[in-house]
Amino acid sequence: MSGQFQNKRQRERQKQQKKADKEARKQERRASSPDEAPETLEADAAAPGPELLPLMSSLDESVAALQSRLPELRSQINRQTEKGSAAMPAGRTALMYAASKGNMAAIQVLLDEGADPALKDSLGETAASLARKRLRYGPQFAMIVKMLEEPQ
Repeated sequence: MSGQFQNKRQRERQKQQKKADKEARKQERRASSPDEAPETLEADAAAPGPELLPLMSSLDESVAALQSRLPELRSQINRQTEKGSAAMPAGRTALMYAASKGNMAAIQVLLDEGADPALKDSLGETAASLARKRLRYGPQFAMIVKMLEEPQ
């Protein structure tokens, strides 16, 4: 009987160890890729959609590149996407995209150029609400929310 009892305890320990290992791998994946949210609600902020406006693609470059392209892209500051997908619903602006990415420098440039932080996408989200959803991914998102909610 004692042999069976030891085997049962060993199996339970192995199960617990496997469960702990699985959870550790899961935490490691989350830590190594903070831009990817596990929830489907937040996946919309992580990836550009099928229709990426030229101004949005400039946001992934350096701020200097963004500023150099501003004269030609100034008319698109408050332009909203027309097509939507699960990755990026219709109505997203460059400011919303930058806020969901945590790009503070680009947000400041866009706000200085007259981007409207009050615009909403097809889901009723503003740039500030998108940044607020990502607060757990870093302190820059709290600063972004504050930047976007301050009266200008």
